[in-house]
Amino acid sequence: MSDAASPPGPADFVPRERVLATLQRIPDDDWRALDAAVRAAGAARDVIFYPDDRAKRYIQIALRPWIFTPTQREYFRAVYLHIEQASLRLYSLAREDAEIDRLLPLTAEERPWYERAFPGGRIPHQTLFGRIDATVDPGRPDWRDTYQVIETNLAGIGATYYSYAAGGIARDLLAPAVRRADPGLALSFADDVLSLILHQLLDHARALGLPRCRIGLMQDESTLAGPYEFPTIAGLWRNQGYTVSVVDPRALRVVGGELRAGDDAFDLLYRDPTLENLLDMERDGGDLSAVRFAFEQNRVVSGLLGEFDHKGALEVLTSERMAPLLSPEQRASFRRHLPWTRVLRDLKTADPGGRTVDLFEFVRGARERLVLKPNRDYGGAGVVLGTETTQSEWERRVAEAFATPYRTVAQAAVPTYSDLYPVVADGAVEWRPFFNIYGFSGTPRGMATLGRMARGRIINITRDGGVVGVLSTA
Repeated sequence: MSDAASPPGPADFVPRERVLATLQRIPDDDWRALDAAVRAAGAARDVIFYPDDRAKRYIQIALRPWIFTPTQREYFRAVYLHIEQASLRLYSLAREDAEIDRLLPLTAEERPWYERAFPGGRIPHQTLFGRIDATVDPGRPDWRDTYQVIETNLAGIGATYYSYAAGGIARDLLAPAVRRADPGLALSFADDVLSLILHQLLDHARALGLPRCRIGLMQDESTLAGPYEFPTIAGLWRNQGYTVSVVDPRALRVVGGELRAGDDAFDLLYRDPTLENLLDMERDGGDLSAVRFAFEQNRVVSGLLGEFDHKGALEVLTSERMAPLLSPEQRASFRRHLPWTRVLRDLKTADPGGRTVDLFEFVRGARERLVLKPNRDYGGAGVVLGTETTQSEWERRVAEAFATPYRTVAQAAVPTYSDLYPVVADGAVEWRPFFNIYGFSGTPRGMATLGRMARGRIINITRDGGVVGVLSTA
């Protein structure tokens, strides 16, 4: 990661004023044509979300691309890798420390999966593909200081295809319009998330010494609800010459030591379901013995260590207990980019300013400075923004959280940045503000971004958010 104290250089960032001025030079007739073309491209590329089993909707693709410099892309990737590498230590730390184990809770049903996959605590090489959700304002000279990670998602991440498709659409349709308005702004599509995932799988197969890599994209096929992406990804990879199929976890069997589903055989599984999703399938009578076998044979990406993406992980990563296990670069990165986070329980602790406080009294009295979140959940479920809650409702929520300790976190509220986006409504071009959330993924080979925007501050595709294509300067 580049020196955090280094001054911005001429290629360090693209000023937000330049981006907006460039976009607003594009004629309205061009925006109307681009709006129609982007909508058609999204439909043609199956940028689809199923709110439930009965209906589908096409995801809104923003007409305004995000623009990062190579310096920014490398910085975002480095922070992601710091978090991923440190998170791989959390299971071992929780086995040794009862309080860490409570901060990163596993259910009684989950623990046997770990014990069989990691007998005696011995952990083989693990490969993850995850994402960190963050806020940042990349168009400012102090963009590094605005970069705050709000949660980690290291297993079962969705909407990766959306970022791939939105980036390709931005490259094909939006970048030419930007270049015409500002010839000095050369843009390219650099965030090929599907290539990063594929090479994580191929590299994992090589690390295991497998002679081939037949891939199963594992998802619950009993429901359409959620992102529609694995069939499309499988088709793209098959067109590149790889052996890939979508498979339901309950359809897998072990035959002669090999993972199979019908006529298909698999060497590795890339998963959408979290462990909790898999346990739900077992509770409903599904046979998941082959999936257990796959984890025990280290044939799943992300591996089980990816499950340690509880919201409480941000408290652990910044704790004194974790500090000796981190490199100086990781410690500096976490101090700068991880907001104050505490799992709610009876505790004397440091507040965001470093003063020792009673956690209950502090959280109850700091409504406008905090956010409440479930320790284990995703999709924006259960998030309570203090600034959008009355004091009486906040106190009720805080009391409920402390009555069931370790299930909720309080986190320092971080700024959510917005941009003006062109929107075509009834033939007219309007410039409307949308809030942004950045989802960064990184591997040794590169990085990718899931860009999302929405009218409200809780930004998620499941809540009618849209996706943003990401482009890079030369």
